[in-house]
Order: sequence, then structure tokens, then C-alpha cells
Amino acid sequence: MSEMEARSPAADKTHGASKFDGLGRHVVSRTGLSQNFGQAIRAELIGCNACSALGITARGHAPVLALCQLLIEAGHDPNRPLLAYRGDTLCLRVRSIVEGAALAVEDDRRGTPRFRRRRALGDGAAPHVAQIRKARV
Repeated sequence: MSEMEARSPAADKTHGASKFDGLGRHVVSRTGLSQNFGQAIRAELIGCNACSALGITARGHAPVLALCQLLIEAGHDPNRPLLAYRGDTLCLRVRSIVEGAALAVEDDRRGTPRFRRRRALGDGAAPHVAQIRKARV
């Protein structure tokens, strides 16, 4: 059975205008993607470490992700998408603010920034702390 025949009608509804082309490749039409962004929150990137939307401003190394967390805490619909702009240029699309709030940016072992799932505070390794010894007299 082909992948196309194996899909259920519920999957088709979930994926919107998703279909397969003549070569069997998965294709998602732009109309299906843009429909979800109709009620998107418009955020404005400010400088290199701030982002603002709906009267809320977040600052940090990943301000869009921090803004998603603040918007949820302020009571906004967690399923709403967010579009981050710098002037008239779209810089980042977040599928839903709940997904953005669950992410963090961390450097991998080579120093390249990567999206990672946000960890709870205190989760992970503690920084090395040098012990202070009493001086011998």
C-alpha cells in the first residue's frame, strides 16, 4: 500500500492542503500554511536582544522565545502563532506560542546555536565552583 493510500481522512484534515505530487513527493500548499497564520500575533524585534508584542517586551539571548512564555503567562491563547518582524521584514514564524515557549537556544559542542527543548530550572550540570580552603598558619 502506498503512503498516499495509507493516510486517513483525519490526517488529511490535520495537514490541510497536504498531498503528493506525480513523483510521490509530499507537497504542502502555501494556502494551507498561511491559513493558520491569519490570527497571528505580530511581534517587533528591537535591537539584538528585545522583542515586543501586545504591550509586552521580552529581553534576552532568545527574545522571541521569551516573549512566547510571557504571552502565555499574560493569558493569551497558547495556540496562536507569532510572526516576528524587524521593520517590514518577516524574520521568524512560530507555529504556536506554546511551542515557542517550550524552546530555548543553546550552543552545541562546536558553538553553533541550536533550538532545544527548554529545561526546568536546576536541570542540568551545575557550574564548576572552586573550593575555598583555609590558609595554614
